[in-house]
Amino acid sequence: MNELEQLISDIQLTGNKTSEQKLMKNIEENSASTINNLLILLAQSRQVSIRAFIAIILRQVLPKSEPSLFMSCSIQLQAHIKKELLLILQNESERYVKHQIVHVISELASILIYRNEWPELIPYIFNILSFQNDNQHHAMILLGLICERNEDSINPTLLRQILSIYDINIKTNDIVHHL
Repeated sequence: MNELEQLISDIQLTGNKTSEQKLMKNIEENSASTINNLLILLAQSRQVSIRAFIAIILRQVLPKSEPSLFMSCSIQLQAHIKKELLLILQNESERYVKHQIVHVISELASILIYRNEWPELIPYIFNILSFQNDNQHHAMILLGLICERNEDSINPTLLRQILSIYDINIKTNDIVHHL
């Protein structure tokens, strides 16, 4: 694990193309183990810049690669990635890193909601929004990004629920100052 963290640090500090190519090659050749290690580092690294960079990498390689790296993963790994991203988002303390994780989740959601392959995501977000805590702000952003990226595939009932959640949160919380 130290080797992966060092590789990411090298990329950040020097912009070393060789290190970047090595990381991408590692992701291509050993996708399951590399993604798992990236998720572990995202959750556990003490360096904020490393965690933020990993979120950016995951955002680039999971949903956007051709073919989608996420979709080429096993069903079990897909479930693990979704679960871990939500858990990491919930536990992350740095706003910037949380923001990057929100974007990873929303990019994945843009693929998966349409296919009805992440049914627990919206209830998870609604649950976060029902408690007044630091995660509400990012849950609102996540919900907005999901709506923006999936506007054609969100059914009217879900849209009414989302609008109701926004209305309740804006009226009952000082969340509007964060947006």
